Amino acid sequence: MILRPITPNDTSWVSQALTNLWGSTRMVSRGKLVELSGLYGFIAEEEGRKVGLITYNTHNEECEITSINSLIPGKGIGTLLLEAVEKVAIESGCQKLVVITTNDNPKAV
Repeated sequence: MILRPITPNDTSWVSQALTNLWGSTRMVSRGKLVELSGLYGFIAEEEGRKVGLITYNTHNEECEITSINSLIPGKGIGTLLLEAVEKVAIESGCQKLVVITTNDNPKAV
């Protein structure tokens, strides 16, 4: 499994994946509309195939995970993506890592 940062070459795939998985590239988080396809993030790849995506935003001393998707359940992809953002948050001096979900997503809760 390879984790790599999202690059400008990934924009089309990221937008399509977010639309397929979430219905849009935009999401409301804490009362603000966020364009997910323009954020930092990581892509997980296995044997040249994209199998996971995470996006995040940093502001001041806070890092918020705005989307996370494992395209193959049960392989630890989500955990690897979370750990990658946690490492970035620590290296960036963030004091808080925020993840928000809804209560209709019991696996995430």
